[in-house]
Amino acid sequence: MEKPFLLVVVAGVIGCGGGTSNTTMTTPPDMADTSIVGQHGQVVDYFNLTPLAGFTVTDGNNTTTTGADGTFLLPAPMGTVLAPVVTGPSYSTLTLAKAQATATDVDLGPIVIPSSATYSTELSILGADTTKALVQIVIIPTGACTSVAGGSLTVTNPANASVAYFSPSGFPVATQFYDTMDHRPVAVVFNIEPGSELEVEMSHPTCKLSPKGTAYNGAVYDGVAQTVAAEPGDHNGVLVLLAE
Repeated sequence: MEKPFLLVVVAGVIGCGGGTSNTTMTTPPDMADTSIVGQHGQVVDYFNLTPLAGFTVTDGNNTTTTGADGTFLLPAPMGTVLAPVVTGPSYSTLTLAKAQATATDVDLGPIVIPSSATYSTELSILGADTTKALVQIVIIPTGACTSVAGGSLTVTNPANASVAYFSPSGFPVATQFYDTMDHRPVAVVFNIEPGSELEVEMSHPTCKLSPKGTAYNGAVYDGVAQTVAAEPGDHNGVLVLLAE
């Protein structure tokens, strides 16, 4: 049995001008310097954070594969709306958070992706309708907010969507946020009508969600997830939110 199952990144497919690219990046994202031009990150396994090589990352116009260390690089012209899709053998399809490039270097950081088996287990625990959309929620603490532990979410749109929280085991069985746990999601919203725009509010003793349009690592996240059906292809999205 697989080790228990938690965007980056937070629920979204956006065009990015230019021809097809097959460039890979070998510098780990947390060691990246300002000379990097484009959107880059590192695709890793949900449980053990092992780098995943040979995975496809595409934004619709440009496509690349991850290197031996799981890293990738795609074009990201200033002002471009970004939302790459990540796929790999025996893993779920993951649509990254919609964001707009505000710098030449857009650092997406570690991108945690569950295997197909892990994703199926998650759906089973949730009792989710597999014809509906599912969005993993990643919250990044910034500034005075050092942890979102103890907080919770309210879905403001659409109606009838449900929320579950990930426990330290990695399963969505908790009643509130634990810590951010190595870039893994802290919650999941499910039973969302595909095509709906997902929006949430956060309740927390000391932290609050940053205003929409706040820049982080070279991009602005709009705090909205455009959803797709969970099936076929184990398709799940990520919604990245900033807390302050």
